[in-house]
Amino acid sequence: MELVKRKKHVRTRDLAFVIGDIQCTKAQYQRGALHNKQLQKLKDKEVSRRGWNKLTQLNKIAIPNIIWWIIQLANNQLQCFTKSNKCVTIQADFSKSGWGARLIRENQEKVFAHGEWKDNNLRSSNLREETAVLKDLLEFRQQLIQQQLIGI
Repeated sequence: MELVKRKKHVRTRDLAFVIGDIQCTKAQYQRGALHNKQLQKLKDKEVSRRGWNKLTQLNKIAIPNIIWWIIQLANNQLQCFTKSNKCVTIQADFSKSGWGARLIRENQEKVFAHGEWKDNNLRSSNLREETAVLKDLLEFRQQLIQQQLIGI
């Protein structure tokens, strides 16, 4: 964004990158689609005329649109389309002999799970760690599904 804001000429590829950043937030802004549409038109025109790696001159319409987006994104408050705010924390631990985990719900209720390794082929700590996380998720699967969480 900063690159586009400072220059009047940018590579078309860089303009497309900025447009991609904007895409995920345009639903949050009532006028976002209009500002994005004008940038898309400029990009499409330049790609068809000159290709992706040539310089695109930011015209009198594009610069205010980019500045508008910069202001909006600087003040962006993330919004979720669902009103759920359920979140849990899973703390996992592992050793050479076994694994353990606890699931902490929003109300601070804790659920514990643990087990021993049945497979002696887990020689690296990275493999044990990944396997422990998988076992934790499988162990807590029913609780996670029932709570319809938005974040773990």
